This record gives sequence, C-alpha cells and structure tokens, in this order.
Amino acid sequence: WRRWSDTILTVCWKFVLWNVVMSALLVILIQLSAASARYDKCFLGIVRAFLAMPDPHHPVVSKITGVHHLWSYLLTLATFLISFFTNQAYVFWREQYNTARLIQGRLNDIGLIVATNASRNPEGRYTDEARALLFDVARYVRLSHLL
Repeated sequence: WRRWSDTILTVCWKFVLWNVVMSALLVILIQLSAASARYDKCFLGIVRAFLAMPDPHHPVVSKITGVHHLWSYLLTLATFLISFFTNQAYVFWREQYNTARLIQGRLNDIGLIVATNASRNPEGRYTDEARALLFDVARYVRLSHLL
C-alpha cells in the first residue's frame, strides 16, 4: 500500500466512500417509502420494491427527474472529457518513458565506449589513469542522470 501514498486515492477515498454510503441510504429510503403503498411488508416484497423502478409520482422522485435529464445530457460530455484526458495522459506518459529509455541507452553507450577504449596493462587490467578516468566518467554520468 505504500505505492498509493500521496496519490489521489489517499486524498479522496473517505469523501468517495461517504458519498457512496449516503447515496445508497437515500436510494433505500426513497424506495422503501415508495414501496410502503405498493407491496406488502414481507422481505420478498421489500426486495421486489427495492429492485423495481421508483414511482414517478413520488414527491422526491418527481423533483429529481430534472437531475436525471441533466445527467443524461452531461454523461456524453463527461465520457468524452475523461476519455480525452486519459488518452492525453497516456501519450504524455509514453513520451516520457521513451525519452527516459533513450537517455538510459545513451548513458549505457557512453559507459561501454569508455570501458572498451580504456587503456589496459599487459595483464588485461585497467591502468591507474584509465581507472581514474572510468570513475570520473561514471560519476559524471550519475550526476547527469540526477539532473
């Protein structure tokens, strides 16, 4: 769970859970109040009333039908915006990933070129000057990576 720290998930999960619970309670209360006249009070009647469409003449339902119509219109816009944002975020991430891999490859190339061309003694080990050069190049590559 440490990877989710300081993300949008940790910031808003309580708010989202609160809204889900309150919305579910509101739906249950409206359905049960509308079901009291239509069905009997047994468990099966309550379940049938909860799963049925609410009565459009119920006072609360009739007042929020405008919200339903508004949401129907805005759903298309919201879907488009979320899809567009997700696509753009993915494109940005992919460009950053490719750029990071290109830089990683060039840094690797620098290390290989320097190590291949460093001078060696007759035993095949690096000379002291070549070892110092390799350490300096490695330090500068790490520094450029940090920047």
